Amino acid sequence: MAAAGTRLGVDFGTSNTVAVLARADGRVNPLLVDGQPQLPSAVCATPAKELLVGRAALHTARLHPDGYEPNPKRRIDDGFVLLGAQEYEVVELFAAVLRRVADETRRVTGSPAPDEIRITHPAVWGGARRDLLRRSAVAAGWPVQAVGLVPEPVAAAAAFAEVHGARLPVGGNALVYDLGGGTFDATVLRRTASGYDVRATDGLVDAGGLDIDHAILTHVGAIVEKRNPDAWRALTSPTSAAERRARWLFQDDVRGAKELLSSASSTLIPVPLIDDEIPVTRNELDALTRPLLERTISAVQGVLREATLTPGDLSALFLVGGSTRIPLVATLLHRTLGVAPTVLEQPELIVAEGALRVRAFDAPPSAAPPSAQASAAFPAGAQASGVFPAGAQASGAFPAGAQASAPPFPAPRSAPPHHLPPQPGAPRYPAPPHGVPAHSAPVVHSGPPFPPHGANHPGGWRPGHPTMPYPEPQAAPGVARGERDFRSAQPAPAPFTPPHAAAPVSAAPVSARPYGAAPVSGPAVGAAPVSGPAPGAAPVSGPAPGAAPVSGPAPGAAPVSGPAAGAAPVSGPAAGTARPVSAVPVSGTPGSGPSGKPTVQVRTMHQPGESVEFRGHDGPVSSLVISPDSTRLATAGADRTVRIWDLATGRRIVTLTGHTARINGIASSPDGSRLASVADDRTVRIWNPGTGTELASLTGHTDMIRAVAFHRDGLRVATGSFDHTVRLWDTRSGATVGTLTGHSDVVRAVAFHPDGRRVVTGSFDQTVRIWDVDTGQQLATLSGHGLVHAVAFSPDGRILATAGVDGTARLWEADNGRPLGERLAGHSGAVTGLAFRPDSRALATAGIDGTARLWNVVTGRALTAPIGGHTAALTSVAFSPDARTLVTGSHDTTARVHPL
Repeated sequence: MAAAGTRLGVDFGTSNTVAVLARADGRVNPLLVDGQPQLPSAVCATPAKELLVGRAALHTARLHPDGYEPNPKRRIDDGFVLLGAQEYEVVELFAAVLRRVADETRRVTGSPAPDEIRITHPAVWGGARRDLLRRSAVAAGWPVQAVGLVPEPVAAAAAFAEVHGARLPVGGNALVYDLGGGTFDATVLRRTASGYDVRATDGLVDAGGLDIDHAILTHVGAIVEKRNPDAWRALTSPTSAAERRARWLFQDDVRGAKELLSSASSTLIPVPLIDDEIPVTRNELDALTRPLLERTISAVQGVLREATLTPGDLSALFLVGGSTRIPLVATLLHRTLGVAPTVLEQPELIVAEGALRVRAFDAPPSAAPPSAQASAAFPAGAQASGVFPAGAQASGAFPAGAQASAPPFPAPRSAPPHHLPPQPGAPRYPAPPHGVPAHSAPVVHSGPPFPPHGANHPGGWRPGHPTMPYPEPQAAPGVARGERDFRSAQPAPAPFTPPHAAAPVSAAPVSARPYGAAPVSGPAVGAAPVSGPAPGAAPVSGPAPGAAPVSGPAPGAAPVSGPAAGAAPVSGPAAGTARPVSAVPVSGTPGSGPSGKPTVQVRTMHQPGESVEFRGHDGPVSSLVISPDSTRLATAGADRTVRIWDLATGRRIVTLTGHTARINGIASSPDGSRLASVADDRTVRIWNPGTGTELASLTGHTDMIRAVAFHRDGLRVATGSFDHTVRLWDTRSGATVGTLTGHSDVVRAVAFHPDGRRVVTGSFDQTVRIWDVDTGQQLATLSGHGLVHAVAFSPDGRILATAGVDGTARLWEADNGRPLGERLAGHSGAVTGLAFRPDSRALATAGIDGTARLWNVVTGRALTAPIGGHTAALTSVAFSPDARTLVTGSHDTTARVHPL
């Protein structure tokens, strides 16, 4: 047992971790690790699979840069991280850092663990993130009952008031300005008789010491690039271990220069690979950091408004975080607020100190099985079928009293019969069998069943009111900063706009059944050509009514013997920055049906062809989408840009800029005339991909946005956010037309059903939820993955696919939520992306293990060996609409095109 009263406060930071030890005799001192009060939060995996931490990681990174992660805290939502050739759970990385603190505490005190361990976290972290932090502490060897969590601004205020004697009386208000290594947070607190109340908090995910480093690096890089373009290319896009080491050293020197300029008027930054040094002055640093710092000042003013306070109402202004050492921080705050900030000699220690002073803190929750947590949201006494009892309210995002004269989501004018008719007697969204554990059978709850396709489906905010014509908006509240309202703009020729309307994929029937479903007449996939369409499906002899004639293969059928018509061959290097990586011959031709029309003929095994690499982003490729005519590729990146490429040649056509933080998702309207992107800057941006013009910036989410999807009408988008909500937008007016509430953590994935009447969302609260688009009512809740990373409906509307941190994909019947077959398992880590082939018969998955996999949805078997080529985790995957290529995006900063 530890000596009575021994307590430990830990500030687990983005760049550094600090711990403060309070002994039983009253002494309170920083815990020195390797003789220093700050432990670098960096980790580095060696080829021997040893995970090093702190200064050992920094030193080893010079030899093994591909195994280095300098900021594990920024990877909290990734599930797994690939370091070198080894994959690690984020919990393992966090635990490694905390274990180093635990080992040093044990060495100093001679006891297994302190009586109390209080770990701080950002005030905006939700339950899943806090739970991951707590599990990491337990994995580090600390007893779960001893671990408590404290919001960082609360700890900071407590330290200033109770440790350093700052004036903050009971009833007084304090503003905590926390500029750390990775993020910025501004929080207003009121001191009470029993502790502290958070009155308002806000933050910026792209405003921290690392972003200041990036600004300096960009400034120096502009000079180096003019002097020696080859050296700059090697530093920004290293291809060898020596170049990666040079890049690491360069970044370290940039960081050191920033710290030195806090007290010196100038310094020199050495440039590896060339014998050169670049001078940087304090005035230049101020000019580079001012835009970022002014954004933090705006956030400060925002939290004061939210708390209904003026600067004169503040009793104190506290500076927290190592980046507040930059002199311009205090200058701008004093000039703007008229309040002198309280500055400490070592602002890095303040949060860990304060964690020990907070009386009330987040204690360990009682354990509850996932199934119990999922079912808690439903009213007691609900029927086993999951139907809401009479009188139960739908989602609070859709108030019953809203006017029906201007419904936000009109019913589609002509919804094709995408669905597979339910089998006689098949239940709709049944509850799981009594007593079956959650890990072996999905937890399924539901509201009313989905309306049948083709039924008279009322629209508007209230049930029973017919859908009215979409009103022309009178104002555009979402068009920001004087941007052009694109409602009256004439669309320019866009690279995402096909030359003619493509025939819907659903016009070609799919006769093969999903594996695990009841038999449907017709041969299985891979058998002889189908002699006729499935019952009730459109005939194969021609395209769907109103669709353009198809002179080549049926939708989804793709010859595998050569590239797409008009596309450049992939046997040689592509133009621009794309390049072939490997060449594997592929043979075979599509079959023909009795009508003479080509039919889909899927082989049970095939090999991917030549992989072509698209390089240009200065950071991970986070999302991608292919144009409806299969000629263009759009990639979104952590470098805050969207890039559009010629899919055949690899030539970059245009770069879209405007986001101020990492872009997390991108989607194309069905006709390719608009792109939508979402980012950590909390905005949804609408683009004309032909001109690269930003048409609108939509705001409303209160936290980072992770997912986006276009509705089939091309006018509406859905977005999922860290604020736990899904917002539905009218892209013409920029207005939010509905908010779906019910998730209790980050909404990571969103997708519309092809009929446009349903939308599915996946969340880190470990649930998949299906909603009625017109009413906002939650129709079903599915679980079974843990954290959910991706969701997708098949193009024919019959199947829902989901994927998560458990490393599997799952298939469900889209009309009743019944699971289809076993999990699709094969990835060695989280599955981060999903895509159905246009014929709905194959599913592609992208994994954090750096591979993509193709699955036969009928048999559940892999169609290929794992598709590799990337050197880091995959983030996204997509089929081209002509089914000729598979495209993957990765943390290695590239996208790869794999001909099929």
